[in-house]
Amino acid sequence: MKFYKHTPILKQMYQMYKLATSNRYTIGFMEFTEDLVKTDGKMPEVHWLKDNYRMGWFADPFILRMTDDEIVVLVEEFVYKLRRGVISQVIIDRTDYSIKEVKQIINTGFHLSFPAYFKKDGKVFIYPEQGNRGGTWLYEYDEKTCIAKELCVINPNAVVDTNILDLPTGEKVQTCTTAPDYNGCVLDVYKYYDKDCPSVLRPLFHIDSPHKTARNAGLFFKVGNDVYRPAQYCENSYGQATELQKLVFNDKGFSLQPVRRLYSPNKDYPDAFHTFNVLDNRWVAVDGRRKRFPMLARLLGK
Repeated sequence: MKFYKHTPILKQMYQMYKLATSNRYTIGFMEFTEDLVKTDGKMPEVHWLKDNYRMGWFADPFILRMTDDEIVVLVEEFVYKLRRGVISQVIIDRTDYSIKEVKQIINTGFHLSFPAYFKKDGKVFIYPEQGNRGGTWLYEYDEKTCIAKELCVINPNAVVDTNILDLPTGEKVQTCTTAPDYNGCVLDVYKYYDKDCPSVLRPLFHIDSPHKTARNAGLFFKVGNDVYRPAQYCENSYGQATELQKLVFNDKGFSLQPVRRLYSPNKDYPDAFHTFNVLDNRWVAVDGRRKRFPMLARLLGK
């Protein structure tokens, strides 16, 4: 029985404990090199966001575009006041990696994260994770007005961190993990339709892993003729590392061949490294995690 709910002082102490041990994420950027998909390849330097945002934090970065002066990125913005995530567009100054602008673009009243997207006919389409709402919705995003228009449901199941893949056959599939085992060993592969369609109620097939690496960590990317999948390594804790996996296509669809694991190089955010998004094989967006109040969290842990 949660007795603290009926005891005001204990309830307040519990809320303070939860606040002190809550997480905080930050995002960073690095140049892409083919060393990243080599087992012992060197990892480039990560340029971390100037961490002075006080209304919340950013995670799950997806780069929309990058110029010599700035980075435009879609993120999960966890808003302290709301106690949940929304999808925002952040513009970052490349001279010092400070924040120039933050605009909230999707807020459904449910927790939102992982703003995966694709471009088609000059338009941007976002399909963020909102498993608490019970499905995956597709949005058309206007970069000029920063308005995202909800279009349809592309998966009516309680799935998270969906990633759309073009198969060699020309078909499209959705890869994701399904409730209740979001962070487990089974990757589910559903058919993709760009409209409301009930035929995605059941996966086409599953891919099992000996480790907890099913959950997506970012968009698929190509190096030469090879396709890679960033996956979250959750064996000991959620998102503790990114595992890069090579896709091996077959008659069934594809299988996954682990290549390497990447851990956070940020000593201030060492607890997780759970996003890896490549833009044009030139840039990579990543993130890291720590406790919001690390010293207090360590003290309470003792």
